[in-house]
Amino acid sequence: MAKVEKITEEDISEYTEILELPSGFIPYDFNSIYIRPFTVGEILALQDKQLSLDFLISLTSQAVKDIDLYNLSLSDFKVLVLNIGYLSVKDSGWTVKSTCTNTDCLSEISKHVTVFDLDFEDLNIPSLPLTVDVPDLKPYKFDVFRVKHQIILEKLTKDLIYDRISNNYYNKSNKLIYIQSLLVLSIITNIDDVDATYNKLYSLDLTKDQVNILDKIQTKLVHYIKPVEIKCEHCNTITEKNIILEIESLFPYDESEDSIEKLFNYG
Repeated sequence: MAKVEKITEEDISEYTEILELPSGFIPYDFNSIYIRPFTVGEILALQDKQLSLDFLISLTSQAVKDIDLYNLSLSDFKVLVLNIGYLSVKDSGWTVKSTCTNTDCLSEISKHVTVFDLDFEDLNIPSLPLTVDVPDLKPYKFDVFRVKHQIILEKLTKDLIYDRISNNYYNKSNKLIYIQSLLVLSIITNIDDVDATYNKLYSLDLTKDQVNILDKIQTKLVHYIKPVEIKCEHCNTITEKNIILEIESLFPYDESEDSIEKLFNYG
């Protein structure tokens, strides 16, 4: 389990070197990234909750030295933006909100966290790409799930309905279009035709090994932020809340009204 190393005041200069990411830098030919705080204009642009991922990447790239952000793993990109947010508004954080999962309680619950409170699934591979010594899967070379893959995923599913219970995509007539796990695997292969790859994986002969192998590939290559645990103050139930790729999750820092008011002088 990976955690982000805390940045000290001594570390902070015009550019700060990031030496630890969830991927361990395994997918890259570099082993550190230099970032700077967001400017006022960049922060104001981030307040638009309708920002596309493409625009967020474009904005973030201005605060990062010489890195193609599209090639970062998705978890690494999240951590990078959260670290830039920490540099921009130091000693701040955000509140994760949810509802208690105890059906006898159902209280509104919350927890104050920073990037350093988050845990990440390790990228448990020595190198890339990953290949599988199984006849039906030999043509495929699998990559880590990167930002560029998320862009493809969003484009393929933009007109579909995502069901968070089944983790599948449906059209407006409730017809199953994509099984999420197979779609992700289809996107991270070396084959450009995602739909053709998806159909081939979908049509594999059903064996226990095939299902387990596909599941294992995804486990190795798609590393997520682990859910935040929130304890209910009323019944002590622990509820898990996923951190997802939304603007308010990536840059949720906000000074309190009281702390801002203290900065003002009158007369």
